[in-house]
Amino acid sequence: EEVIRKLIDSKEEDTKKQIRRLGYTIFRQGGCYVALKNYEKAIELTDKALEIDPKDIMFYSGKASIYMELKEYQKAVDVCDEALLIDDNNGDIFSIRFRALFELGFYQDSFDDCNNCIRVFPFFLQAYIYKIKILLIY
Repeated sequence: EEVIRKLIDSKEEDTKKQIRRLGYTIFRQGGCYVALKNYEKAIELTDKALEIDPKDIMFYSGKASIYMELKEYQKAVDVCDEALLIDDNNGDIFSIRFRALFELGFYQDSFDDCNNCIRVFPFFLQAYIYKIKILLIY
C-alpha cells in the first residue's frame, strides 16, 4: 500500500493514468462481487478504488448503489453527499439520492433531488414518477 501511495502522489502524467486504471480495475472487481451478492467484498474493493482515485464519481455511484441494494438508505445518502462535494451537478448521484431519501421518508428533499436530476437529465422518467409518488403522499 505504501508503494501505491507513492505512485498516487507522483507528478508524472503516465503514472497518474496507470493509477486511475488500477482504481477502475479494482472497482470492476467489486462489480463482480455485486453480481455474486457479496456486498461486503464489493464495498471493500470500492473503498480501495476510492483510496486510489477519490475524485472518481463512478466509484461513489457504485458504492451508493450497493447500499441501496442492501436497503442501507442513510449510508447511500451519505455517499451521495460526499460525491456531490466533488461534482454538484451529477444526475446519477441525484437519482440514487432521491430514491434513498424517499425510502427514508424525506419527501421534500427527495422531491428537490428529483428536480435536480431532471435539470441534468430532462428525460429521466423515474424522476417524474417519484415526483408524482411524493405529491400523492406528501
